[in-house]
Amino acid sequence: MQQLSQALSDVEASAHIDDDDSILRFVQAHRKRMVLTMTAEGVPQDAKDRVVLAHVLSDLAKTSMDRKRLGAAEKQSNMDREAQILIASMNEQLKGRSPFEQTVIEGEATPVPREIPKLRLDPKQIEAASEFAMERGLGAERYDEFQQRMDPIMEEKRKQEARDAGLQVE
Repeated sequence: MQQLSQALSDVEASAHIDDDDSILRFVQAHRKRMVLTMTAEGVPQDAKDRVVLAHVLSDLAKTSMDRKRLGAAEKQSNMDREAQILIASMNEQLKGRSPFEQTVIEGEATPVPREIPKLRLDPKQIEAASEFAMERGLGAERYDEFQQRMDPIMEEKRKQEARDAGLQVE
């Protein structure tokens, strides 16, 4: 208990505080001194001193974490402000228009795609490709062999799409 009394008297003797930041620095510094004084000869034997030490350590840790959170919040705030400045600059350059608007080329509107077109695969082609891969393996075929094999399939597919669109195919 004598260690606690000494630590508290040290704190009271140096009370010169003017603003919130100096109060925080002052309190943290004296908490640290209290911990060092109280543990100079090891962990206090008195139960009351151990409780006080635990509270002081807890307050030190809590204050440190709060300061880290405050620093992170300030950093995020600065990043948000910079993003707002960038967006305002872009808006000014684009004169308030959306960069995703349709563009006009020689008087004709070029539509911006709203969705990715769906790939139409013939189940027979998928099955044939799977069987081929299982029989021969993917790495054994050269590009020119692949091209020779696929050209008739793709030609037939183009013809079928033309027929489906109502066009006459030779």
